[in-house]
Amino acid sequence: MKNNKNNNINIFFIIVLLIIKIILINGINIKSYNPIIIIDNNKNKNNNNNNNNNNNNFNNNNYNNKNKIGCEIHSWNDLNEFDQMYKKGIVWNKIDVHYLTATENGFCNSQNQNDSRGCFVFSHDIPSFKFQYNTTDQLLSYLINRKDSWYNSDDNNIPKKFIDLCFKAKLDICTNYQNQSIIVTNYLSLVDDFLKSLVDIKSKYSLNVEFILDGLIKPIGCLRDRWRKFNLVSTWIDSPIGALFSNDVQSGYDQFQVADIYIGNSIPQFWIEALCLLSPPFGKFTQNTSTYPILVWEPSSQHDIESVSSSYYSCINRHSSIDFPQLLFASNIDPVQLSLYSGSVSNKTWNFKINDFGFVFNNNNNNNNNNNNNNNNNNNNNNNNNNNNNNNNNKNISKDFSSNISGTISIFSNQSSSSLSLSLSLSSSSSSASGSKFINPKIVSFNNLNDKISTTFFILFFSNITSDDKIIYYHNFNSNEILGQLNFINTLKLKIPEESEFKKPINSIKILNNNLLFLIDEWSNYLIYNLIINNNNNFKLELSNFGNLIQSDSIKTFDILFNLDTNNLTIIEYSSSNLCDLSLVMWSLNLITNETYQLSNQCILSNVSSFSINSISAISKFSNITDDYYNSTNIDSIVYYSLSNGDIGSIYIILNYNDNNSSIIFGPTIIDVGQQVSVSILNDLIIEVHSEGYCYNTEIKNKRNGPRVCEQIANSTPKILNYNFGTFDQWISKINSTTIRNLITSCDDSIIHGTYNQGSFPNVLLYNDQRSNDIGVVEVHQGLPFDFIDYSDCGRATSWDDIVLDSWKLLPQYLDIKLN
Repeated sequence: MKNNKNNNINIFFIIVLLIIKIILINGINIKSYNPIIIIDNNKNKNNNNNNNNNNNNFNNNNYNNKNKIGCEIHSWNDLNEFDQMYKKGIVWNKIDVHYLTATENGFCNSQNQNDSRGCFVFSHDIPSFKFQYNTTDQLLSYLINRKDSWYNSDDNNIPKKFIDLCFKAKLDICTNYQNQSIIVTNYLSLVDDFLKSLVDIKSKYSLNVEFILDGLIKPIGCLRDRWRKFNLVSTWIDSPIGALFSNDVQSGYDQFQVADIYIGNSIPQFWIEALCLLSPPFGKFTQNTSTYPILVWEPSSQHDIESVSSSYYSCINRHSSIDFPQLLFASNIDPVQLSLYSGSVSNKTWNFKINDFGFVFNNNNNNNNNNNNNNNNNNNNNNNNNNNNNNNNNKNISKDFSSNISGTISIFSNQSSSSLSLSLSLSSSSSSASGSKFINPKIVSFNNLNDKISTTFFILFFSNITSDDKIIYYHNFNSNEILGQLNFINTLKLKIPEESEFKKPINSIKILNNNLLFLIDEWSNYLIYNLIINNNNNFKLELSNFGNLIQSDSIKTFDILFNLDTNNLTIIEYSSSNLCDLSLVMWSLNLITNETYQLSNQCILSNVSSFSINSISAISKFSNITDDYYNSTNIDSIVYYSLSNGDIGSIYIILNYNDNNSSIIFGPTIIDVGQQVSVSILNDLIIEVHSEGYCYNTEIKNKRNGPRVCEQIANSTPKILNYNFGTFDQWISKINSTTIRNLITSCDDSIIHGTYNQGSFPNVLLYNDQRSNDIGVVEVHQGLPFDFIDYSDCGRATSWDDIVLDSWKLLPQYLDIKLN
């Protein structure tokens, strides 16, 4: 026993010395390893070679370890949120199990819990009798009810789940253990019964789930062997210190298998760097015998998440012979948001900051103070003294912006590139002055399948707030897989005929039949281009037609459908004006003759109380319906709109294509809160995004004692970007509601809802990989201003005054999963 004590003391001093070492040697100035765009400019080639090689090597390592960053949902204590949590692909989550005595303010009775020993409810903070909470009994029922949906051990497509049980109580268990305090006895008896019920249910129904001990039930001191018979492992935060290195059974160290590391606010990566200096790094938790991830709790800002992720990858690269486990962020925020915030390091998602040249700067350098770009460049001046100059030159060049900027730049994500080069051909006039804002980002994509290689092209249109109204630029990118390496091809100025009245901003944009690009502006002027694929896997836009529809002074949106049989485009305009709250005009445009004629003009909604629309987006599709009213090809449309009061509504319209003035309307229904809506459809999948939304899951909201997450009253919040994803039928069911206000929440039973970033003016697009049939979402928005003060507690994005491009993979297979 004495030797074990001495070993623990020695280990403690070793850790202290290592911490002092990292402070003295590194000065807490941990170098961040991030995917940076490679620019191999001939003029600066010699000075930048070493920097390019370093980035290549690091990103190769990131690609090989691309699944090393993940998410453990933290303190989602509302069981109504569990189905959405699993639909988002989560396999690890933590529940706060709070104990109160039976006599404590009558609380247990208020929760319909009548056990004389007390009760357990799910709450991080001290519960209040003012609110209703989920209980351990309800969790047991949920496990049984969802045994086939989420915990089926016979279905290889359903991953194993891990539930971390963090017990909380105002008890000092082992101090009172010898005296057998009645409260401690009751508490431990309840824990015994609950853990036994979990293990019994798991065995009886063959559930593919594992329960983790945490909080007040860690096997330490007097509790060391109390629950060993259940064969459950525990988290380890900082004690017992011997369990960091040892699996000694007599000491109980073998039960501590999940490292749970605290992340501070001032130096978030500190403990990652400190534990990496151990031998082996992170002690026993990176050894071959370890099958569990390393948890870190609980950063939410993009800066902190990137810093921690970068330090972990840096540790992996320094110890390449070790197969490191996953690093899971114990996160209060939405898992999509977490994956995007870590994407610049993990390579599992796209999160790129883009300016007028398509260059992507180091995400991690744009922290809340936004000073690291220049500091890092200055600190590394000897090795790469042109890095900062290049950035400055780019801004200067933008004063004399070319109409044709070409080259090849690889934006690292999932793959690394070899030697890359950029060539600039500058001419023509200006698009922007230094520091100016880029507005109205719009993105479209199309596929090219060649020699069994599927390439997806992305065209990102943008304009400058200070430039001529007829100057619009676009970046061209491509990728050979969803979330694969994103290659920047070139930046071009859109060729607008002098005779056309088309001007910025672009209202709506769509690619039809994978070879036709249609753009229309706010004044109903349209442009049509053919997409011509070159032999070198590049493409060009060739003007086909231009013209205009009848202009109206209104807030509007357009959707375009292509009829292959007739070479006609069907253009549907939805608008709101003083004359009609929501009107519909349908046009037919012949691609051969460029002739247009109006098919329909209807006022869909009028004289609706408090109906002041400030943005609209819509999707449409042809459908064949045969019933007593319709016996023809029809058009199904869903219109999304935001109102000046901060609400978002939707309406479902069925148009008879043969009787163009006939329609069936469902709604309007208020479905969310926010502004600046954008929507995309792919087959029968629909995603809607908007700004100024609401963040249901934050550290404060998850941990407070009430109200429960999905009983909150949502209100529009500045710069919060939300997403809503579901099938066409699920959207129709939501709109066809018996109530006018049917909000989608993070507890919705069909449509998946969450927060994915911060910014404004989002534009979203669904796309697929023709080989794998994977579904991805790509989105662009205007980034978060540098002077923005965030009060949302939703996880602050790093500031960027220009365009941000996000992309993540969707899991549509879970949308219609059968819930028992």
